[in-house]
Amino acid sequence: METPQKIYGWYSQQQLNNIIGKFSKPYIYYKDIYGNIVQITEVKNNRISKSNFPDAYSLGELQEFHASDGKPMVFDNSRYISSAVEPTSVTDEI
Repeated sequence: METPQKIYGWYSQQQLNNIIGKFSKPYIYYKDIYGNIVQITEVKNNRISKSNFPDAYSLGELQEFHASDGKPMVFDNSRYISSAVEPTSVTDEI
């Protein structure tokens, strides 16, 4: 039996601003490995691959796709931001 590939989420406000208006459902949500719903702008299969957007920060390992929508959900990703560590650092992951 094949082991499922791990995926990691990233969020960038700059990236979101770039995709709003280009896609009908730019707001994308996943569940992380702790069951929290997080808004992402990028998914990668390597936890140390950084986003090309300077304001991006890691949301850690994701478990499954939750939803995408044309309007944003109201919630807070701020628990993933650390002012003591560069936002794209692997150590910023939970």
